[in-house]
Amino acid sequence: LQPEEPYAGNPHVRFCEGVNPRGFTLLELLAVLVILAALATIAIPIFINKSDESKQTAHKQNLTILQKQGNAYLLSLMTMPEDGEDLIDELETYGYIKEIPTNPITESKDYHVIYHGNGLVDVNTSGVQVFAEVFANEDNIGVGTTADWISGTLAVSSESQVLSAINNLGGTSGDQFNKIIKDNQGNYICVGYSLSNLSSISGETESDSNTVGASDFVIAKFNSNLQLMAINNFGGAVDDTFNDIIQDSNGDYVCVGITRSDLTTIDGESVGGSTCEGNYDFVIAKFNSNLQLTTINNLGGIEDDLFNGVIQDNQGNYICTGTSDSNLIGINGGIVGGANTSGGRDFVITKFDNNLQITTMNNLGGTLGDEFYDIIKDNDNNYVCVGASRSNLGSINGESVSGFNTQGTDDFVIAKFNSSLQLMAINNLGGTNEDIYRGIIQNITGDYVCVGYSFSDLSSISGETVSGTNTQGNEDFVISKFNNDLQLTAINNLGGTGYDYLCGLIQDNSGKYVSIGFTSSNLGSISGETASGDANQGGYDFVINKFDDNLDLISINNLGGTLNEVIYGIVQDSIGDYICAGYSTSNLSTISGESVSGTNTAGGTDFVLTKFTNDITYNPASNVLVSNEMSLGSALDNIKIKVDATVPDGTSYAFSYSTNGTDFTVVGNASLNGNTNINIGGSSSLWWKIVLTGDASSSPQITGVTVYK
Repeated sequence: LQPEEPYAGNPHVRFCEGVNPRGFTLLELLAVLVILAALATIAIPIFINKSDESKQTAHKQNLTILQKQGNAYLLSLMTMPEDGEDLIDELETYGYIKEIPTNPITESKDYHVIYHGNGLVDVNTSGVQVFAEVFANEDNIGVGTTADWISGTLAVSSESQVLSAINNLGGTSGDQFNKIIKDNQGNYICVGYSLSNLSSISGETESDSNTVGASDFVIAKFNSNLQLMAINNFGGAVDDTFNDIIQDSNGDYVCVGITRSDLTTIDGESVGGSTCEGNYDFVIAKFNSNLQLTTINNLGGIEDDLFNGVIQDNQGNYICTGTSDSNLIGINGGIVGGANTSGGRDFVITKFDNNLQITTMNNLGGTLGDEFYDIIKDNDNNYVCVGASRSNLGSINGESVSGFNTQGTDDFVIAKFNSSLQLMAINNLGGTNEDIYRGIIQNITGDYVCVGYSFSDLSSISGETVSGTNTQGNEDFVISKFNNDLQLTAINNLGGTGYDYLCGLIQDNSGKYVSIGFTSSNLGSISGETASGDANQGGYDFVINKFDDNLDLISINNLGGTLNEVIYGIVQDSIGDYICAGYSTSNLSTISGESVSGTNTAGGTDFVLTKFTNDITYNPASNVLVSNEMSLGSALDNIKIKVDATVPDGTSYAFSYSTNGTDFTVVGNASLNGNTNINIGGSSSLWWKIVLTGDASSSPQITGVTVYK
């Protein structure tokens, strides 16, 4: 049988005679493919070359037209463009070209018509005449390694660690330290008050008890790492607060403060005091090295009686100072007492023996409010107190010396008493508003240095030969120096436009005055001072300042969280660091500008201990990236710089250049990821430098620097 014709019956298909209807042989097909491949090697390149030639021709025509129209546009101008300006948009806007042509090679509108300052234009597709394109991983010859820049981190070693340790702790209510001392074992003892249940303290291995009343007395011991070693909170059913502490010659801790409670029986303690005599009583208490209460005495009149400071004299007696608006004739049975109040609140200075029994008292003042906040024993064994007065002290009842009429709302006061607590000298001074001293020391040359705050214009102080300045805002920081006769010899009031308070000071082992307090001001710039701090972090910030012997500000650091931070006490440790105590209401788990942090507040206000290095000025981390010499080919006046970088908030950026490799000029308006014009004054060589400054945890990234005309 013959097979059926494959196209039988199809009238449109007819086979040629002599052709095998079954198709070509394999050999025939292979021969045809070889021939076609040979032809393709000739035809395809010719086609591609013709296509490329066509694109190149069109591109050259575009360049010619843009060059011609660009020069024509220049002839129409009254004022020439800036050197390096791109005119492509103007050509389209003013009708010199219908539209910006598309580059047939790149298929994008990337033509640029650049004016070069010689009356002509240059047309290209890059827009710049690039002299050098340098990336950070190629020419980093500055401080910091290549890895620093590639990974985008600053060198931690270049950042000063100002705040070296912090511990904020407490309960869920209000906890505050008012004073700190360093004891003879190198531990730190703090006193204050607490409204919290301290039977369990988060993050600490030590604790005590629940608060007995509104607020409890608190005494706490910390080691050199600021870790809590022991704590004792106790008191009566109302308000109890310690304001100051010393370690006496026997190694015991003696504290003073105020109470509104009945202290005849104190829960958890083997000793007690007495019932409260009035609104507030004076309190003096003694503790052993384990912070166990061994003796307590609360006493006073029927109004408010407060102790703010305590020292020990050479005979082992305790001298306390504060204020009272009670009649103190015959205290607790009339054995020893002072005088009736002269009006308002009186200054008070009192002596107790080693058993905390009162032996001498002097309350004195004018007819308004008078209060001592701090006391020292000077080199002559006299007692020098500082505070404030609202009274006319031109005549003081019962005293042989006197001061002056008050100058305003409150005057600064400094007063000297002999060992019998008799007033030897007093000076009250200030402006027309509020002026208060909160701390005093005697320096190594015998002068008295005081700190506090002022709301007055101190540019002229009545009765004094020296003066300060007008207040910068609300309250200003104030530091003053007096000679042995209590005459003012130097004063500096300074601060920002908010509230600035100094609460205490020391003279450190280098002879500088270091003071502490709190501020609500932006201290990034301080009028009349060469040193400055930082912007306010929120509410009140911790403040620590350092002054030289002329009372000029050397350095300052203000820091904190977004709420309120206050420092009331300061000591210096054996290696020169400063340990401070106070309180905080903020979350301190991160502190702007600092590499160490505390924890979130446990609630209300927390106790706070901080350690600062001797150089209290915060010096942030920084790295420097410097280029090699770049040849510009010819002497040029004007160039442009483009820096491609990402700089996070909190990190500052500075660009500078040099034409000799040594002397760099900072470009004040240098922009990131944009063009910066620089006049290099006819130089043919260029070096550039970038400095990044900020927190060591920041992550700047520099990807490239381009120098072009």
